Amino acid sequence: MAVQRSDSIVIAEGAIVLAQRDKTYRLFKLKKGKKLNFDKVGFYPDGALGCYYGSSFKVDMKQLVLVSDNTEELADKLKGETSSAADNRGVFDDGAAQGLTEEDVVTMKGQGVKGQAIVETIVEHSSSFKEKTKFSQEKYIRKKERKHNPVFRIIRPSTRLLCEMYRDVAPSKICFLREDSLAQMLTMSNVQANSNVIVMETTQGFLTGALLERMGGYGNLVQIFFGDFPVRLILNNFGHLSEQDLSILKMYPIHRIGSLLSPEQQSSSIVLSQTLAELKIDVNGDKVRGDECCVREGSKDGEGVEEKPVNTESERMSMDVEPSEDHDHNQQPACKRPKLADHRLDETGTKTPQRMDKQEKRQKKEDAYREAAELLSQKKMDGLVIASRFHPEPVLMSLVHLLAPSRPIVVYYHILEPLIQCYKNLKESGLAFNIQISESWMRHYQVLEERTHPLMNMSGHSGYLLTATTVNQSL
Repeated sequence: MAVQRSDSIVIAEGAIVLAQRDKTYRLFKLKKGKKLNFDKVGFYPDGALGCYYGSSFKVDMKQLVLVSDNTEELADKLKGETSSAADNRGVFDDGAAQGLTEEDVVTMKGQGVKGQAIVETIVEHSSSFKEKTKFSQEKYIRKKERKHNPVFRIIRPSTRLLCEMYRDVAPSKICFLREDSLAQMLTMSNVQANSNVIVMETTQGFLTGALLERMGGYGNLVQIFFGDFPVRLILNNFGHLSEQDLSILKMYPIHRIGSLLSPEQQSSSIVLSQTLAELKIDVNGDKVRGDECCVREGSKDGEGVEEKPVNTESERMSMDVEPSEDHDHNQQPACKRPKLADHRLDETGTKTPQRMDKQEKRQKKEDAYREAAELLSQKKMDGLVIASRFHPEPVLMSLVHLLAPSRPIVVYYHILEPLIQCYKNLKESGLAFNIQISESWMRHYQVLEERTHPLMNMSGHSGYLLTATTVNQSL
């Protein structure tokens, strides 16, 4: 039976969408009557609900108005109607060429003049417009349209688009991954439906979402994580994934990996335990000491999510403000939260609801760990993908023992030196062959009439990849 994905072609309320304007993307969760802001323009999304994905909209009186696909753009309208110069030698950028003042434009907007009419008026009052080349004229019109007549598209999020967006606004959240490096990771790891894959990442769920999209709801994806729980803030923005896509995702804490290894493989587990101790992660339990975790908090304008560091439970308890000696003991401090009752049983001898909720959550988490452990303990996983801000060598040398023979290993890191250490250890241990380190390279080209050339500003680096194939360890 095929997986039912959320492939509706109509924009619905509550959907997570991307607003695109040229090469700028912004993530929104649409809610009727809630104001959003995009590229310094405020609007209400009500006009987009019920329209098709990929439709273009413009903002008119803070409301979205659907733009017809056959609407003639101003640059094409003026093409052939306005004379142009052979070069820009007669153009001087002294600010005196424009006859309209800023107050005139504000007055026109106050009178309800449409954006396209404002741009046409600005072009008409520019004394140097005819002295520009046709290419400069188009750039001038695009610039004015972007300011006074903004038009953008609403599209459905995808792995590539989310990668481009986060690469532009917050590259550290996805470990500086670029779309071409991500594509190579997905290809070299051979991730597909019915695969059993291990992923260890600190990209806030972005790499996990990309793997889930590739697997299509079939197989098993085990996410190895640090701390009490995996951080999956970006995974929540993969709104096109169905419930079945997410159902194959399992989790397992990194500090329990040693229990799955044989005595001969404990050396790598010891190194991993030492690394976790340096990170102040308890290797004997579930507590995280001194480290910080992130919670999801809605932004004020509803434009996505923000990350807020929150101390662990032990630190929160130590931060409770104690009343001073001269403080009124009958008055509770305003910043101190009320504590739960110390007793575990009520008057009838039954467990309190708060205690039951805690135990149920803990039991549910343990059941999830047990399910993942049963899968990992078979040591027949089909692939290992690592993209972490931590040193990958201890994690790699521990997780490689859980793979079946002739299975791919892909490790991403934004600098080269840690991967060299991984290469050396894999080579000396004999756990893998065909070990290679590569650097992805990509360059964008502008392809236009008489203007085809590489872009001047672009990303020059996107980390390094270590790839290898496991061997039969029993021989």
